[in-house]
Amino acid sequence: MAEEISVASNEQAQGVSEITKAITQLDTVTQQNSSSSEETASAAEELSAQAESLNVAVLDLVAAIEGANKAPVQSHSKSAEVRSLPVKKVTASHSPMKKASGHEIVPDCDHSGFQDV
Repeated sequence: MAEEISVASNEQAQGVSEITKAITQLDTVTQQNSSSSEETASAAEELSAQAESLNVAVLDLVAAIEGANKAPVQSHSKSAEVRSLPVKKVTASHSPMKKASGHEIVPDCDHSGFQDV
């Protein structure tokens, strides 16, 4: 009977050891998930800020295009200064975009009339 108790005790100790190992692995995975979640949240905030900045730039560009050959337009951003730029009218027969390889569309325009701002 003492031998049976000894065997059962060893099996129980081995079971407890396996449970401890599993809990340690779960803890490690939980910490990794937490870290990944923090990185994802940070990246989402950065992308949101970049999207807002891009939105302001697009609004400035639209205002510049709509205000071309008119008085200078007020910028939507606090620090950017928008100048009127020459705008070419595009007809259906001449598109400023040309098809490249595959499905990619690339601009085909002359930038000589523009100056760096």
